[in-house]
Amino acid sequence: DPDIKGYKQLLRAVNAILDNYNAYGYEIPDLLNKEYDAGMKVIATMIQDDSIPKGKQIIKRIIKPQVNYKGNMIQAAEVVVAFND
Repeated sequence: DPDIKGYKQLLRAVNAILDNYNAYGYEIPDLLNKEYDAGMKVIATMIQDDSIPKGKQIIKRIIKPQVNYKGNMIQAAEVVVAFND
């Protein structure tokens, strides 16, 4: 929430860390709020959520981020996926 005290400083610190990772060939892809596909190489915990459209599966939370090094995944993400049947 941008209205929280210290938000801008925290955002700058996170961006500096990500820039440093990128400089050394690491990448942390943004999976939050992306549509989940059963073929994704992630560890997924599924939760029912009636607020999303029927038949959709959306990544709602990142527990552990995916880490790529020079284009190759070295750590699989652990995510929470909301779905509605």
